[in-house]
Amino acid sequence: MSPGAAERPLALALDVGSSSVRALLYDRLGRPLTGLSSRVPYEMTTSPAGGVQVALAELLGHVETALDGLAARAGRRLGDVGTAGGCTFSHSLVALDPDGEPCTGVLSWADTTSAAAAQELEREMDGPSLWQRTGAPLHASYWPARLVHLRRLHPGVAHWAGFGDLLGEWLTGRRAASISSASATGLLERRHDRWDGQLLEQLRVDPETLPVLTPDDEPLGPLRPELARRWPALAGVPWYPVWSDAACGNVGLGCHGPERAALMIGTSSALRVLLDRREVDVPLGLFCFRLGKSRSLLGGQLSEGGGSVAWLADMLGHRLEWLERAAAGVPPDGHGLTLLPYLSGERGPGYHDHARAVFSGLSLSTGPGQLFRALLEAVALRLAALDDRLSAALDRPPLVVAAGGAVAASGIWPQILADALGRDIMLPRGAAQPSGRGAALLALAYSGTSPLAAAEPVRGRFVAADAARHDVYRAALRRQQDLYELLSPAWRSANGTQRGRSR
Repeated sequence: MSPGAAERPLALALDVGSSSVRALLYDRLGRPLTGLSSRVPYEMTTSPAGGVQVALAELLGHVETALDGLAARAGRRLGDVGTAGGCTFSHSLVALDPDGEPCTGVLSWADTTSAAAAQELEREMDGPSLWQRTGAPLHASYWPARLVHLRRLHPGVAHWAGFGDLLGEWLTGRRAASISSASATGLLERRHDRWDGQLLEQLRVDPETLPVLTPDDEPLGPLRPELARRWPALAGVPWYPVWSDAACGNVGLGCHGPERAALMIGTSSALRVLLDRREVDVPLGLFCFRLGKSRSLLGGQLSEGGGSVAWLADMLGHRLEWLERAAAGVPPDGHGLTLLPYLSGERGPGYHDHARAVFSGLSLSTGPGQLFRALLEAVALRLAALDDRLSAALDRPPLVVAAGGAVAASGIWPQILADALGRDIMLPRGAAQPSGRGAALLALAYSGTSPLAAAEPVRGRFVAADAARHDVYRAALRRQQDLYELLSPAWRSANGTQRGRSR
């Protein structure tokens, strides 16, 4: 959308992902304004013990740089902004000392250093009941295990916060957790939008050490004075509490109900639907978070996605374009390999913290193209396993709208996904940043500027599934599942739990 043709007022969106920070402008109908965006890439620090984090000051600095870049590009048009919202990666956590200084970096969802604590909690608690109450399993990605683990490392911790909570404080001076982001911590009693008192008592966590909860639709306030002087055109603009990028991704793709599922493949991947009800039973292997006063986000998630693909390309020493061409010449499941792609442990559906990647069937004839295609197919097959569970919970398979940088950049992954799922999928046009668009649409809707129904519909092209190739992939999925079942007893033993049964 040309800035000159945009319908005002505009919405500003901050989208803090796992590998970049983006600041974007959208018009009243949710159309991105050409040339009026800013992107700052960054990398998280990893450790052999499973640590994945970034320094809080560094990440906030990237946000500041992104906003500076947007302000420079937008010029006087920044004065047309009437509302602002942001989203960030789910499950992040920072431990803070009594002075509010960070004791840790910003832990990513991919950080598995709390796996032993999750194992302890599994032995002590009723995991299935807790999963239904909070919508999340006991797993190293979520706060219960992380609080236990980090409290031992840092006995002086006085407060806990997600990055979104601290970002909201940096912007407005007010620290509060949106219901959307809080529901992704594993600590929220999702049916009543409050911290789970029973769980906090079991964890011996004082609720005063947690962020104050605030509704998704209530603004935190305008920019604090220092930032208002830096960007005077935004001085009076209301900022909403930072939401989960998962929920925002669905909104940005127009996936507002059970008939449409958002399949996102960025650094990681997920398959989710937004349901217009609070009471949702969570099927084994799936999660259920919240958005707004009455919506639930039901779906499954993988740690694998574009990050795994980038890792393999780096390991093989080839550019992605070269590997795509080589993989295109390999028939579906024609590589003789069976992969469990758990480079960062397993999230859905089994949530085995100690699972690790397995490449079975390697031989002297295995080449880079076969390996690359096998990895793309392995992730697609895990998504197909999640799709089976989600479709069963919805009573019918939803239309899948597939987006995200990794799938948009690939010439072969969309077809693999359609064939693995066994039905046509839609690739949206002009929705390269669905979570940022979703944040803008929510800010417009909650401010009373423009309801979600007024947003420009998401359109795209369809990738048709091939029935014969689907049969090939169903056989591959059974083979993958057999390997999973063969190895999962060892993972369950390491986890000290039986939660990973996945058939």
